[in-house]
Amino acid sequence: MLWGWGRRFVWPRATTLLDLRPHPSGLWGAAQEVSPGKDTPTGHWEIAGVPLPWDWGYFPDAIPTFPANLTAAICEAADVDGILGDKHASGTAVLDELGAEHIRTGRPIVYTSVDSVVQIAAHEEHFGLERLYALCQAVAPMVHDMRVGRVIARPFVGSEAEGFTRTTNRRDYAMTPPKPTLCDWVTDAGGKVHAIGKIGDIFAHRGITSVHKGADADLMEHLVTSFDNAQDGDLVFANFVEFDAIYGHRRDISGYARALEWFDTQVPRLMDMMRDGDLVLFTADHGNDPSWVGTDHTRERVPVVAAGFGAREIGLVGVFGYWCIGRGPSWAGHARGRRVVSMSFNELKKVELHLHIEGAAPPAFIRSLAKEKSVDLSGIFTEDGGYAYRDFRHFLEVYEAATSVLTGPEEFHRLTKAVLEACAEKGVVYAETFLSPDFCGGRDVVAWKDYLAAIQDAADEAERDMGITLRGIATCIRHFGPEFARETALCAQETAGGFLTGFGMGGDEKSGSQGDFAYAYDMAREAGLRLTTHAGEWNGPEEVRAALDDLRVERIGHGVRAIEDLALVDRLAEDGVTLEVCPGSNVFLGVYPNLSAHPIAKLRERGVNVTVSTDDPPFFRTDMNKEYEDLSRQFGWTEEDFRDLNVVAIDAAFCDEATRTRIRKELETQDV
Repeated sequence: MLWGWGRRFVWPRATTLLDLRPHPSGLWGAAQEVSPGKDTPTGHWEIAGVPLPWDWGYFPDAIPTFPANLTAAICEAADVDGILGDKHASGTAVLDELGAEHIRTGRPIVYTSVDSVVQIAAHEEHFGLERLYALCQAVAPMVHDMRVGRVIARPFVGSEAEGFTRTTNRRDYAMTPPKPTLCDWVTDAGGKVHAIGKIGDIFAHRGITSVHKGADADLMEHLVTSFDNAQDGDLVFANFVEFDAIYGHRRDISGYARALEWFDTQVPRLMDMMRDGDLVLFTADHGNDPSWVGTDHTRERVPVVAAGFGAREIGLVGVFGYWCIGRGPSWAGHARGRRVVSMSFNELKKVELHLHIEGAAPPAFIRSLAKEKSVDLSGIFTEDGGYAYRDFRHFLEVYEAATSVLTGPEEFHRLTKAVLEACAEKGVVYAETFLSPDFCGGRDVVAWKDYLAAIQDAADEAERDMGITLRGIATCIRHFGPEFARETALCAQETAGGFLTGFGMGGDEKSGSQGDFAYAYDMAREAGLRLTTHAGEWNGPEEVRAALDDLRVERIGHGVRAIEDLALVDRLAEDGVTLEVCPGSNVFLGVYPNLSAHPIAKLRERGVNVTVSTDDPPFFRTDMNKEYEDLSRQFGWTEEDFRDLNVVAIDAAFCDEATRTRIRKELETQDV
């Protein structure tokens, strides 16, 4: 989503804000991070429009944890003969353990965590505050060259007898964000950015006009004063540190609850100061669940609550920063007080051509079904309830384990309804799904017909109740071999037409060759089915060429590695072959390291018909809205681009002309 402001913009980064009144007056939803890592710079940079374009460097959980050259540099800069700590540690526990020794020896306490950070703790009086700052500043360039995000000065006071306490004089020496952020856009447009808490340090003071620090109670006063004094186009960006540092890391549930209650009592002060055109937005840069195990940050979704831009639920926002920045080429429209108008991806009608019905099964649905059948599938789920796998081959094993509890037509009826409901919620009006007779009746034609009838019944109900149309593609499994594929093709022949309109192949691309399945494809072609196949995901462009030459398909699932052979790319464009591209899947599985390396935009620029799909969405933690959000952010695609993509998709769909005409009309006449 995209929100602008008219006069001023205030952003207190709190952990949550709950409005329990029966008639909410603001926006509410949640955001899900796309950047690797769950640390402070990563979350804040993404909030401000710059998802992390690399993986941070980390230190091993070992003693010593730091490389010898870094330790030597710290000793030289501090003029000491050694360091204390040199390990992963909790910032408060390490003071209890080493504070007294630090005072006796003069050696700084240097430690890290699962985050990308070097933390240096020293006593303000015995070591000296300015000396600590100078030490951190001296070693920061070396640490940043290691792609480690921050060096944090952690001053403390106290004694062995009275105990040691951190002070509020913390200072972060962070890497500079790799691109201009929200802060830069505001200042470039003539506005001011008032940084409350550690915001200035997090952004390396780039695009920052003023800085105010202190304990959370002090920060609230700075926030209120800064907001009251802000002018048109100004940004007040606040980070309340105690939720994280005092209550989250220490897993202090009652303390966290008290802090939330205090924060809620302060919010009306901001609300009462708002004028027309102001926007107040509450969110977080990462999770730090006080009820979770360990002491590190957690990575759960974060709340998004806003006042000043209407009242409604906005659902899940796929990118922390997206609802703030849109495409982000300029923030002038916001800072000068003009309302920013943008599309809602959830409202944009979509066509999805590459969706595996079993792979779209929500994990909760599979767990519930396994419980009904007393089947133990605990090993295929992560602690947060998602699917767990190590690599692509293991993904296939987990996939087959999950589908093992789908043993009857009624279960596939329930599954189809659940999948289509999820699709419809994301604005999908037409979808095609891969259906495998291997999983639906063991390739027995009679059993397959029963399964297919149940799936079609569910699809008919969903079309009537939710306005989403589904068509099926019978799919053979490549690593099951050509003989099973022929049995699958026979099932497809017997049920071709109407609901079942296509034939395809999925599975392990490195098993056998495309040509091994030519006979099965000939059977499907004779039955009048349209043809697609998975190719060019794990194998190179030669796999795509084989699909065209040996199977004579008109669509290709994935096909992205065709980009490695530009002559092949030109052939795809000239022949009008459509690629069913699943960017989120490709990045999640490691086909490409990140979306910026993905070739979908280059393929489209060279005239290839590309479409966007989710593949196996819960496995890859994606949905159609998230795919669109990520593509818009990365490539600057606009509403017009996504409308064009959907027209390409429906033109390539394996449906009858009456359905195509109806869906095309829906796409062309929608008002977003």
